[in-house]
Amino acid sequence: MTLTRKIKLEESMTRTWQLYRAEAYYQLLQQLRVPMQFFSIPLGVLSPYVTFVIVGRFFPEFDVGPLTLVMLGTLGTFNLGLLGLGLTTAQERAQGWMRLKRASPMPPLAHFVGKIAVTFVTAALFAFALLLVAAGAGHLPLHFGELTRVFVMITLGVLPFCALGLALAYVGGPNTAQSLIPQVMLVLLALAVMSAFDVFPAAILAVIETLNMVSPVYHFNVLTFGFAGLPALQGGPAWLHALALVGLTALFTSLAIYLYRRDEGKTYG
Repeated sequence: MTLTRKIKLEESMTRTWQLYRAEAYYQLLQQLRVPMQFFSIPLGVLSPYVTFVIVGRFFPEFDVGPLTLVMLGTLGTFNLGLLGLGLTTAQERAQGWMRLKRASPMPPLAHFVGKIAVTFVTAALFAFALLLVAAGAGHLPLHFGELTRVFVMITLGVLPFCALGLALAYVGGPNTAQSLIPQVMLVLLALAVMSAFDVFPAAILAVIETLNMVSPVYHFNVLTFGFAGLPALQGGPAWLHALALVGLTALFTSLAIYLYRRDEGKTYG
């Protein structure tokens, strides 16, 4: 490679990085201009946890401790990916915003990267607030390393849900995607809850376990439950569930990119 071509390549990479960074910045700025929209999902999950902590102070029999923390932490991470990112993307697609984005000199995937970056920031704020309340309530060891691991797990755990949300946002027409995402959320949550109980016949449990193999909610639940010392959802070594999350993230991301490119040039309404 000649020096001139090398310089041009470096300049092109620098410009591309600047475009991705600018898109992430403006996505964050857009959310901060509507603070209730930005914080509605984290607050919607954090508020019940604070309520449980306060009630538990006066009525110790209602203090469910780490169980509530893990369940609400998973729910918040799940909601941020599917509602905060997936549903918002489907709504913007229905409004024609994505066609305007394609007409701008923006790399095709910069919009995705910007939205995921904003979701990471929201997840980090949610994880910090959740652990702050949990530490005050005594639901987690106060060891800094352990708290750091939980913080990183909740923050990074939003990635497979972001990928799933983006894939669902481009399935079918925009209006179809808006109605499909809440339905998928309910199904995944139901599967995760049912897998914790042994009240179903063996045949039904086998179907539930099979479906959970492609559910990021189940694998994320197992990891977080195991860390909190709640083995009720253990279904194998932790590394296996972590590997499943990585694989599902790659699968959902590839599907989202394929559906996004397939959607180019189509019009709705």
